[in-house]
Amino acid sequence: MSAKGLVWAMKRTAWCKNSGELAALIAVANFVKEDLTGCWASQATLAEKACTTDRTVRTHLRTLAERKVIVPGDSSLVSHLPADNRPDVWDLNKGLPTKPGTGKDFRSKSSKAGAAATGKNFRSPNDGRAGKFCSEGAENSSDDPGTVDPGTAGGDGRRPSTSSDGPGGGGKAASGKTKPARGKTNAVAMRAVASAIPAPLADLLEQDWPAGLPLSVNEAVSAVLLDEQRTVQEIVERVERRWALWRYEDAAVAQSGQGIARPLGVLLTLLAPSACWGNNIRCEDGVDIDTGAVCPRCEEAREDNATARRGEGAPPPAGYSVPFQRPTVDEPSPYVQCTGAGCGVKMMPTDDGLCRECRTAGAFA
Repeated sequence: MSAKGLVWAMKRTAWCKNSGELAALIAVANFVKEDLTGCWASQATLAEKACTTDRTVRTHLRTLAERKVIVPGDSSLVSHLPADNRPDVWDLNKGLPTKPGTGKDFRSKSSKAGAAATGKNFRSPNDGRAGKFCSEGAENSSDDPGTVDPGTAGGDGRRPSTSSDGPGGGGKAASGKTKPARGKTNAVAMRAVASAIPAPLADLLEQDWPAGLPLSVNEAVSAVLLDEQRTVQEIVERVERRWALWRYEDAAVAQSGQGIARPLGVLLTLLAPSACWGNNIRCEDGVDIDTGAVCPRCEEAREDNATARRGEGAPPPAGYSVPFQRPTVDEPSPYVQCTGAGCGVKMMPTDDGLCRECRTAGAFA
């Protein structure tokens, strides 16, 4: 038995298309020498070790040899046997990587080297990356994103709440609808999106998906292109904006960052459909993509919800922190910042300049 041969084989299981090929590879690895060469066991012996028939093991050995997993060895090792009864001699391919390549990955070596040299987090769409973007690998269901709203996703790409009361649950736009069948995403679009993946995230994705990005990425890009009617440039801008605005960049590169536990989940969240409180297809994370102003339907829906909660005609309670809304160009912001030490929360104006939390804390100080 060759311990080194067995270790080598177990590290290269990705080269085997089925369990039969893996059993044949392990059988060969069992008889090689310490330098991974010189297996001259007969096909009957290999078939016995692989728990299969002579004919089946011969087929598996041929397919492994075609993919250069095993290579012909030194025939002189069987020169002492009768010429009409000499088994094949096999060596393990010592130069074989642990996983099969795909020609070109979704990131090229030149782009990785350039990013390391310049320290840039984003690559331009013209950095020459091409090749396979989708693989057949299984995915973890926890990587699936929900329809998200700014600030709802954590640095580990965890799925937001699926409650139907807010944008994290998809709101009215996502309820009761079945996804339409989509065609294959244009390769040019996929290259552009792959080029927009931030460098720290791309490094983690390449570790988890060396054979190419999974099919769910293609599905996500198709959804944005067809369902939301966004351009490729708008998808790229969405990825770059969310990466910085939703603190993924801080989680990945800051010294105090928590890191990114699920890179695929983060990428799908960066690509996920934008939630709109008012079911406006042109809403991009709360901003109307055509005008650049706050989405009017989101604003109306928020006002309606707030009115329903506190009663018709009742003003917002003084000192309560409220979701920040970007003012229009001609309208000053109605909100102020709390003057409490280290607070600065956005709120409606109060007489003492303190939010409810700071005022309560001061009363017990």
